[in-house]
Amino acid sequence: MTILTIARTTFGEAIRRKVLVTFLAVTVALIPISLMFGFFSYRQELTTIKSFYFGMIGIAGLLIALIMGIQLVPIEIERRTIYTIHSKPVNRYEFLLGKFLGALSTLLLSIALMGVAAIIAVTMKTYGDELSRALIPITEPFSNQKLHISEIGRGIAAIFAGLVPTFRQLAPGVVLIYFQLTMVVGLAMFFSTCLGAWVNFFTTSALYCVGSLSQVTDSLIRGENKSLLTKGFAYIIHYLVPQFGNFHVLNPILQPHNVVRDLDKYIAQNVVYAMLVCVMLMAFGIWIFEKKEV
Repeated sequence: MTILTIARTTFGEAIRRKVLVTFLAVTVALIPISLMFGFFSYRQELTTIKSFYFGMIGIAGLLIALIMGIQLVPIEIERRTIYTIHSKPVNRYEFLLGKFLGALSTLLLSIALMGVAAIIAVTMKTYGDELSRALIPITEPFSNQKLHISEIGRGIAAIFAGLVPTFRQLAPGVVLIYFQLTMVVGLAMFFSTCLGAWVNFFTTSALYCVGSLSQVTDSLIRGENKSLLTKGFAYIIHYLVPQFGNFHVLNPILQPHNVVRDLDKYIAQNVVYAMLVCVMLMAFGIWIFEKKEV
């Protein structure tokens, strides 16, 4: 019960800092940019739009995860509110877990809202032609076409009908982005128990970049012509650093050659992997935090 109380407090504080509102507003404001990709073929255009939104959600989510993760513990120490918390019947592991769950809740809301914005944008781009044709008398006053309410209704109905297939296309990628970023939050919170905020920021960012090359390290491990030293170094990096790159596989631009045969199985494996990584990071973080003098 104490953990949930701290989680709710953390969630409320994150909302009041307006971090969510800022990044969400920027992401939603970029929706009309998808209308600029008209110079590609239809298939290339949709691929570019989907990759654009996966990238936007990933970047905005990464910044939210980093900003929250590096500040959750140090800000309590700087404000000395942690002493007030520890004077109450609250264990340190409850404090850390509550902060972690609050951060994950904030991240979930952020990714969900940005995902909805992306789904609406792609649906409008894919299924909005009929509505656009129906609105020509409004958008082009000097055209000879007449405004027909029935055609507008059919266009709106086509867009609503297109939400379901678009959701099925984009939702798996959004889910993978969320669970990828849960590991970023876990990593940042782990380092926040032993590092300063800025050092934590750059350390977590660097590990995220290295972990995003998991496909490269995997190919080095499997390479036949690689030296034992190269394979050993790649093996350590591949299994010691969280494999963030595995969560980019549904972005057709970042990884165009990867084809997932069983999407449900692949998502389930990566979700379980992300959860295990978070559990390990929090376990080590709690162990360090229990021994730390604050």
